[in-house]
Amino acid sequence: MKKKNNKKTQVMSVKKDNPTISVCLIVKNEEKHLDNCLKSIKHIADEIIVIDTGSADGTVDIARRYTDKIYIHPWKGSFSEARNHYLKYAKGKWIFQIDADEELIQNDIPVISRAIQEPDLDGVMVQILSKLRNGKSKAIHSVERIFRNNGVIRYEGRIHEHVVGMKKAKVFPIRLVHYGYDLDQQQSKQKFDRTVSLLKMDLDDDPCNPITYHYLSCSYFCQGMFREALETSGKAIKLSEAKNDSNMIYLWSRYNAAMSHYRLGDLKNAEETALSSIKMFSRHIDAQYLLTAVYYDLKQWSRTIDHGQIYLNLVALLRTSPEDFGNLVTSSLNEEWNMHVLIGMACFELGQETNSWASFEKGVQCAPDQFVVLRAIGIYFYNKKIRDKSLLYLNKARQINSLDQTVNRLLEEISQKKTDIQKKPTISCCMIVKNEEAFLDQCLKSVKDYVDEIIIVDTGSTDTTVDIAKRYTEKVYVHPWEGDFSKARNQALSYAAGEWIFQIDGDEELVAGSGEKLLQTVREAGDADAVLVNIISTYSGGKKKARHNFERLFRNNGVIHYEGIVHNRVVNARRIIASKIELMHYGYDVEEKTAYEKYLRTTALLKKQIEENP
Repeated sequence: MKKKNNKKTQVMSVKKDNPTISVCLIVKNEEKHLDNCLKSIKHIADEIIVIDTGSADGTVDIARRYTDKIYIHPWKGSFSEARNHYLKYAKGKWIFQIDADEELIQNDIPVISRAIQEPDLDGVMVQILSKLRNGKSKAIHSVERIFRNNGVIRYEGRIHEHVVGMKKAKVFPIRLVHYGYDLDQQQSKQKFDRTVSLLKMDLDDDPCNPITYHYLSCSYFCQGMFREALETSGKAIKLSEAKNDSNMIYLWSRYNAAMSHYRLGDLKNAEETALSSIKMFSRHIDAQYLLTAVYYDLKQWSRTIDHGQIYLNLVALLRTSPEDFGNLVTSSLNEEWNMHVLIGMACFELGQETNSWASFEKGVQCAPDQFVVLRAIGIYFYNKKIRDKSLLYLNKARQINSLDQTVNRLLEEISQKKTDIQKKPTISCCMIVKNEEAFLDQCLKSVKDYVDEIIIVDTGSTDTTVDIAKRYTEKVYVHPWEGDFSKARNQALSYAAGEWIFQIDGDEELVAGSGEKLLQTVREAGDADAVLVNIISTYSGGKKKARHNFERLFRNNGVIHYEGIVHNRVVNARRIIASKIELMHYGYDVEEKTAYEKYLRTTALLKKQIEENP
């Protein structure tokens, strides 16, 4: 038999000579959370009003421990209708709305006392801290939960109801912890079905209301229905813009859209949508979170670090000064550990190992689950073929969770196949460009996953070539064109850090399957120092093709280089081998005017070469 704990918890309370507060809530089958909810507000409430809409569990009995003002009211398919019903019974000068699955943080009670004494306010905004994924993630937003009981302020909307009639509200550091989104799969599906059903009824009443489309996008996104989330968030954005509605809640719509693009693999639109959000509100935390992930996926390491650090700085500011963020919704509040890990990986890619270890350690220390962080870092180093560091983090992860199949499998593979977990040969992709916007994105997309760095020398582009290049690499160098292809290519070689050079032109792309062949070739090259690549050129509108082999892959040994003003060639290779790597070349398949310009340029350069070496 358990002993009763008679120790009383000391809780700060508000003096009764302050304006009276009516704490109001609607409930239905809330026995799981209701006791903790009412316990959290009993010291601030002058009265507690409970509207029960049909509970079949112990909800009403729990409520009776705290108040006798319990009213049974049939559910009529509208949250606003139910909430407006409790306004009829409230006697206090102020209404404090709380939901049964929420708790007021006790240290914030004195702030409520100060807030309701400001004479020019009729509303107080509080922070809702929503627990997600068994408490491992958090979201935060500010909303009007305390307002004057003046007969004017009321609720509208069947679901995701909102307060109307308020003239002036202000954000205060008052926090409510919300557990209602931390549901199992079945509960989540039931809530989704109910929510979408009510939102579609709202659309029938008002088909041009952007807020309804916004909340539909939230429901779809939470269920992983990203195409539907993208469509509805887009409608919310367009309708809000048409109405000149500057409510910050539509930044949330933009986040839903950007993250849906990201989940669907559309990094370009994810990036553009996130950047547009930052233009609207520079402190948009979720946009910085998403951009960090996007730039990491694009291997743009400096941008990964920059946006990750901005995210961390903004989250720190939000915690200390929530009033600076208005009613901004932040869905990525608890992702600091993730940002530290991505920053650490980006630092490692740039050779900043000291910063990398520091970031990894911060990630481990602030993570709600250290196992997840250690596992992620271990897998990262495993994929990088860095055995000692992979072992370090995976062994730490196994000390926390010895049953994880992935960790155990990787550790076993490292143990059994030590020869396979060695540092792989590194590849530098080198290219020279000028006005290559038509095809450069497709070119770089074809190679980005198979090389360790991309080095681009731009010789005077006047279009968007450089902007496209910077989506894939930060190693973009501008050199004036000096009428010599070999000189430009050798300039690119001077920046390369990889063991192998892979040359590709802006009007070419790796044929599907050739990326894997590229990696296999450098692993199995033996004592060869250059590799022939199959170039497939198209012309006559793609109706004809020509093939030739060229040394496009060679060791970065400081000896092999290019010679020749035009139609440059690789020199000083000792042992050249063939390969099955294929490149598609589209540079000959051009319109007549472009072909003639190319003819004039090539002829002039060849004449120059003859003059120098007749």
